[in-house]
Amino acid sequence: MTDTSTDLPHGSVWDRLRRRKVVQWGLLYVAGTWGLLQGVAYLRDTFNLPQAVQQIATLLLVIGLPIVLVLAWYHGDRGEQRVRGPELAIVTLLLLLGGGALWYYQRASDAAKTAAAEDSKRLTTAPETGVLRLAILPLQNLSPDPANAFFADGLRDEILSAMSATRELQVVSGTTMRTYAHTRKTVKQIATELSASHVLEGSLRRAGEKVRLTLQLIDAATDSNVWSRTFDRQLRDALSLQSEVASEVATALDVRLLPAGERVIDGSARTPAATSPVAYDLYLKGKLQLDVVLDRLVTARDFDRLEKLAAEAIEIDPGFADAYTVRARSLLYRLWFVGGLTDDQWRMIDSDLEAARRLAGDATVVLATRAYFEYYGEMDYVHALATSRAALARSPNDVELRELEGLLLRRLGQWDDAIIAFRALVDREPLNPNNIINLVQTLQMTRRYVESLAVVDAFERRAPSNLRVEAFGAYAHEAIQHDPEILGRFLDEWQDRLDPRLNWVVKQSYLSDSGRAQELASHLLAAIVHEADSGFVMPAACLRGYGRMLRGDPVAPDEARDVTATAARIGGLPSRQWNVVLLEAHAALLSGDRKRSVERAKRVLGLMPVERDALLGRRTMVEAATVLAWAGEGDQAVQLLRRASGLPGTSPGWTMVRDPLLAVPLARNAAFEVLRREVDSPN
Repeated sequence: MTDTSTDLPHGSVWDRLRRRKVVQWGLLYVAGTWGLLQGVAYLRDTFNLPQAVQQIATLLLVIGLPIVLVLAWYHGDRGEQRVRGPELAIVTLLLLLGGGALWYYQRASDAAKTAAAEDSKRLTTAPETGVLRLAILPLQNLSPDPANAFFADGLRDEILSAMSATRELQVVSGTTMRTYAHTRKTVKQIATELSASHVLEGSLRRAGEKVRLTLQLIDAATDSNVWSRTFDRQLRDALSLQSEVASEVATALDVRLLPAGERVIDGSARTPAATSPVAYDLYLKGKLQLDVVLDRLVTARDFDRLEKLAAEAIEIDPGFADAYTVRARSLLYRLWFVGGLTDDQWRMIDSDLEAARRLAGDATVVLATRAYFEYYGEMDYVHALATSRAALARSPNDVELRELEGLLLRRLGQWDDAIIAFRALVDREPLNPNNIINLVQTLQMTRRYVESLAVVDAFERRAPSNLRVEAFGAYAHEAIQHDPEILGRFLDEWQDRLDPRLNWVVKQSYLSDSGRAQELASHLLAAIVHEADSGFVMPAACLRGYGRMLRGDPVAPDEARDVTATAARIGGLPSRQWNVVLLEAHAALLSGDRKRSVERAKRVLGLMPVERDALLGRRTMVEAATVLAWAGEGDQAVQLLRRASGLPGTSPGWTMVRDPLLAVPLARNAAFEVLRREVDSPN
């Protein structure tokens, strides 16, 4: 007799579930589903199937679980074959619900496709009336020696730079075009994605002392050749090819290469070409490192190798101006990203800039390098902006100079102008992740999180996954919801694929924002040089010192000595005196000299105000507040934090008051509790 009672003890229900094999069927189904989804994922990756394939498979298998459990309930005990009315009703209802879920998914998918189509439509809109847009594809390397690929890449970049000297032609940046290095897309597809009116493609073959460059210019609208030519040169005569190519392409497009010049390249617009093929090779190798793998130059040895290439090029060809600019830029990036220059290196920058100007006058590359010197070396953003705009007058469509302009506006606190500059770059090249990151980061600094998410979402609909962009999306979601666990879930999903430095920084943010003091202490103790600026603001030794103090150590003498050594290393640079004083404040605190730490922390506020640098000025406030908090000057620390919380910057006020580096030493400060309640509210 079938038991129809519903008034059964808990144990009896469990017995019935086991007897009818509901649990067994459920576990078997889940295990089988997991294996099947792994197979679908493998096939998707192997055959490059759409993401929707796995999404639909997952949805169908989820819908199937309750149906399997119903079937087990009715048929698992005696293997009954007859379908009962209640069973049929339940299964029908589940199928209707599943069909509704599929319908909703399809509707959402169609909406996403419509949005993507609208994005694509916007992308294909002409950039400006009367302005052409040229995409220069990576040159196919046909050289017998694969090692000559750098020559093809470098020559393409040189042609691109030469083509930027006009208001009538927008040239898609090398950063964007490198994503098409091994593409199977047609010229028409590429032109549509980039809103390009014309595409320049070709190949290069270098064998011994002979170079053959074959190019064709294609009108994207008609898919027809506008111009084509093969250049056969001896290697020594090929060193000025970029100028010749730029001139002929400009003539074919009927544009001027200089705003106020003739339809040929004016000698003042380009630096003198190299006279030695060996020097030119060395220069191209060095320049490509600056343009392509700069974010992977993280140690002094990396920059040593780069500067050696430039030095050898200069020794072989002392009249080659571009080689001097490469070495000067390398030294400036070393200062900014690694920290510290010797007196000889500092003098070398000045000497290289003077040599380049003597050889090439006010050519674009010379002015641009001078702007980088004023930015990274002297931190004189007003003069750097003026110099960068002088360079833009010569190359008005140089994307790198446009980016520099936006970065300088941001440093000067001209936030709206910086956003306009970065948004213009995104509108021009929406597939360039650097443009996206600059715009998103600036929007988030000004607390415009919803706008930043819209930019991230639009990029992710168009472009391959970029984890740096996705990280900024996670930061925006975290800021909107005041929920650090969003960063935790991002790390759980992506940390195995993240660049080690990005992984370290995101994890520090997660631990700080969630107030995990002891975990943060362990994380800071593991800080290594390439994961934090080794001579800029707060080096790794300083982070380790605060990790020890969070752990309960009253002082950290070893770290204090390392921080003092860092301060001494950069002490000879006039533009870094504020940083020296800040490092001295940290070192004094870590060594137990509270009086000196307070004096140094107060002094640094006058050396780096927000009026001088809108980003570093705010960060200096927070760093000084950290020193004051640990030194027992809690009320003064809170006053600084209150000021900082109202300024644009990388960290919102609510994350500052949760950060254990501040929350631990200020735990019993009444003013801090008031500030915490004010800024840590979701509203």
